[in-house]
Amino acid sequence: MDDDLFSYGKELWFAARQPAETGPVLNLVGLYEARPGCTQQDAQRQAVALRDRVLARFVEVRDIVQQTASEPLRRYLSNLTCLIRGNYEWGIRAGRYTDPDGRHPGAVRVATSPVADIPSAIGAPPDIPCIGWWWHALPTNTSASEQK
Repeated sequence: MDDDLFSYGKELWFAARQPAETGPVLNLVGLYEARPGCTQQDAQRQAVALRDRVLARFVEVRDIVQQTASEPLRRYLSNLTCLIRGNYEWGIRAGRYTDPDGRHPGAVRVATSPVADIPSAIGAPPDIPCIGWWWHALPTNTSASEQK
């Protein structure tokens, strides 16, 4: 999802210069924007909110699983956490996103804002079946604390 958010500006940049060749913007923001009545700004907000919510769910499940995980699994979860952060740090600076065609450095600005608190993932799952099950099949902090 981070890559979709980072590449959105690049895709818009190409679409503005070569609309016949690029076709529709095919990423998470573009999918939201294709919904009836959804503005570009609303689509961006919804894509970021979904990304934040999925990340919050990952952190929530990771923290629960780590309590009883084997050493290899704990190491894997730690590495995965670092990978997520590393991909984010790379994406906000990568020429892949800021220099769309390799001849226009800085043509696209990747805008980010750090989030002080990750939003809670507890509550109703997103209305996206391929990921909504993560909220049903896996534990939550609430259920883990009730089990103690």
